[in-house]
Amino acid sequence: MCALFASRDKRKRSTDSCSETHNEYVIRNVSLFLLLTFLTTLTDVLINQSRKGNVNLEENYDAAVMVFLVEFSKLVLNFVLLCGCQNSFTKAVQILKYEVFERPSETFKCSVPAFIYVIQNNLSYLALAYLDPGTFEITLQIKLLTTALLMRILLDKRLNAYQWLSLCILLFGVCIVESNELGWFKIEDNSRNNLRRSIKTEDANTGTVKSWNFMCGLVATIAMTFMSALAGVYFEKLLKDEKGPNDLNDQSPNVTHKPPSVHGVSMLWVKNIQMFLFSVPIALISWLFKNNQNIAQKNFLHGFDALAWSVVASGCVLGLTTSLTLKYLNNIYKNFASSFSIVLASLSTMLVAGKEYGPMFFIGGCLVFGSLWTYHRSGRPFSNQSKAHKENTSSKTRTSPPISAV
Repeated sequence: MCALFASRDKRKRSTDSCSETHNEYVIRNVSLFLLLTFLTTLTDVLINQSRKGNVNLEENYDAAVMVFLVEFSKLVLNFVLLCGCQNSFTKAVQILKYEVFERPSETFKCSVPAFIYVIQNNLSYLALAYLDPGTFEITLQIKLLTTALLMRILLDKRLNAYQWLSLCILLFGVCIVESNELGWFKIEDNSRNNLRRSIKTEDANTGTVKSWNFMCGLVATIAMTFMSALAGVYFEKLLKDEKGPNDLNDQSPNVTHKPPSVHGVSMLWVKNIQMFLFSVPIALISWLFKNNQNIAQKNFLHGFDALAWSVVASGCVLGLTTSLTLKYLNNIYKNFASSFSIVLASLSTMLVAGKEYGPMFFIGGCLVFGSLWTYHRSGRPFSNQSKAHKENTSSKTRTSPPISAV
């Protein structure tokens, strides 16, 4: 894997034709997108099956322990990949020593997504306390639009009208799929009235409708969509920042020696490690707070079977693939893959468990898949066409000398 993505930097300095380089970009990025979609679907299905395997909820594993193990496995895997890219354990340690301790400002930049995810998790608990799961899942899909908005602000990623239209189609299609999954299109009149009364209950004393709790849950969910988009876009900005340890403008006062050379995909593993150095302790502290009274009574790995460990493995590889997607594609394609996984996971449930879906589900699925085609046709798909990339390409074109005949 290191050789596959590291070769991208070598090809920048090669004399291959532009068409060959573009084709390699397309093959790599399409492969990343398909792999991300598959892993997201697989992880969702494994989590669903691992939690349903035990009828007794007390026999299930602790979700906080699962989060900790996934984050810790990501940390270990990224360190192994960094050692593989450098072909040396000592060089990898030297790189991390420099990046983490001698450039603390860069390290703390990677802590921002970790803390944002903590706020996002707390908002999810607040939202689910006041909203029913269906309303929560539907409202959460607003992140498809908030992500594009924050990409415009932080990354100067401009979308044309057709691309915005494709995102709206995607949002509408996912909402239809989620609604059909929850059975909203099959609710009878009496059941619908009961659902409304569960969201808005009447006060027995005053006879007025208590909508305050519903509004609090709705605001928390919308804030959660912005937090989710902000964490993803901010981390994408860090991953696409080509500033390395050998930059001339790096005048850190803590530097006591010449830093080791690290560029390209190795810097991706370094950024991941810097973030996981914060996310792993946060996950462990979350577990301690959640089980502060039952730590001595309950085994840390209680409920972990082969299926649960497969969730850890799948989640670890999914996190790695997500980082590669953010570096070589962007958050919008990550959202497309996530939306595709919702449809594919539902189809797998239909094939395996024999669950029946109405025609609205297939209409929503067609809208989800069709939105990618709209986005594909309205821009330059699966190619790294950032503003900096275009400027570098144009500057090389202007400064390159004419080819003389030999």
